[in-house]
Amino acid sequence: MGFFSYLFLGGLSLYGIHKIKESNEKARQEEEIKIQKENKRKSCVYNFDEGLSKEEFDEIVFSCTRKIKRIENVEIDGLAIYVTVSSVSGLSLWDFILDFNDYGKLTGKYYLKSENYDSDIPQKLNHLIYEKLEPHIDTIKENKRIEKERQKEEQQKRQYKNQKKLTKQKKRKQFCKKHRKGIAVFVCIVLLGILTLIGYYQYSKLIPIGYNDEMLVGLSFEVVEDKLKNAGFTNVLTAAAEDLTLEQAELENVVFEVKIKDDNDFTKDKKSPYDTKIIVRYHSIAPVSSPFSSDEIDKRNYLEVQNQFQEAGFVNISLEPIYDVVLGWFASDGEIESITINDEDEFYKGKDYRQDDEVVIKYHTLKKNKPKK
Repeated sequence: MGFFSYLFLGGLSLYGIHKIKESNEKARQEEEIKIQKENKRKSCVYNFDEGLSKEEFDEIVFSCTRKIKRIENVEIDGLAIYVTVSSVSGLSLWDFILDFNDYGKLTGKYYLKSENYDSDIPQKLNHLIYEKLEPHIDTIKENKRIEKERQKEEQQKRQYKNQKKLTKQKKRKQFCKKHRKGIAVFVCIVLLGILTLIGYYQYSKLIPIGYNDEMLVGLSFEVVEDKLKNAGFTNVLTAAAEDLTLEQAELENVVFEVKIKDDNDFTKDKKSPYDTKIIVRYHSIAPVSSPFSSDEIDKRNYLEVQNQFQEAGFVNISLEPIYDVVLGWFASDGEIESITINDEDEFYKGKDYRQDDEVVIKYHTLKKNKPKK
């Protein structure tokens, strides 16, 4: 055999090996696709509410398996039936799976996996089960057909409604395009009418002030407030400046500024809307704050408390001694019994008062200090 003969045989062998590998690869890919399809089918869970209950399916399966004597055991998982069968000799057992789950549907189609494909028992069991499932399958198919028709009708209604809407929009656009000048004029007329009504409404709200700023400054704020309200203004606010000492008490409640909007220089003939915000500012005595709350005075000395009230700005402080200390068991000399501010015995720290509000401090002192009559 020559060189070329050996070369030909070698090439032929390599080609055969390549074809075998190619065939094996194709078989492997087909097996993977088959496994993927099987996994996908099993992952689709059947809904037993479509016309056949789980209890009805199980009863059909058990009634059919009882008709085949060699079936030893049956287990059901969804639409999958796991069956154990004894051999003809009765010396061994073999299994098969009959699965009616057709990608989450019950169509009558089944999937078989068996250890003994030569036996006709799986086909016989399938035939028995299908005979009893067929009426249910027909019912399911009919229900699905009705549901499909209903969905189709709803889809047609939606399409008709959308088409009708699109037609209206198209007609509206065509109308607007054809009559755009007229529409523009109409819009302008409407806007002008609205602006006119707004202007008329604002004009109807105008009322004369009746006083210039000089006529109001120097009066008490209650008088100014009454004058402005009697003139028809409804939004009159008063604000205390709190800028006086007791020595300036004669200026208390006297108006020093009237602002209409942000204008504090106006004439009596000027008109403003009746709901314009008007602020009347007046002088008032600067307040003072309590240095204590009523529950902080227990066991304190009256001189210390008096001093702190004076430092806070209170000028009308009265002391009332109680001559009841003998041995000092129940109260010590100078210990406070009570404090009242404007006759109120309950107050809190930081509460504002007038500088001349009356503060009365009652305290215990020695009985022997009581003046003799």
